[in-house]
Amino acid sequence: LYPAAHFPRSLKPRPLKSQMSSGFGARGGVGRCYDFWLTFESCAKTSSPASLCFDKRDDYLECLHHKKEYKRIKEIQKMREKRESGADNEEGNH
Repeated sequence: LYPAAHFPRSLKPRPLKSQMSSGFGARGGVGRCYDFWLTFESCAKTSSPASLCFDKRDDYLECLHHKKEYKRIKEIQKMREKRESGADNEEGNH
């Protein structure tokens, strides 16, 4: 959006490699998603169409953000609420 000259030195865009996972966890040691990153990175380096690596990328992003997990938890909670409200209605009819 903006030319690099408009960014302070610390905010200038960096090469993609330096923006990716470092491998260090928040509390030291190896990060919890680093293995997923390595798998995705090696696939991206060796595969010609990048689409071959979408599953590995999705695994890495899921490890970072847990979006699929949270979505599934919400679905289960809705099903449970629906089941419990249905059980309440049945008890009231007797």
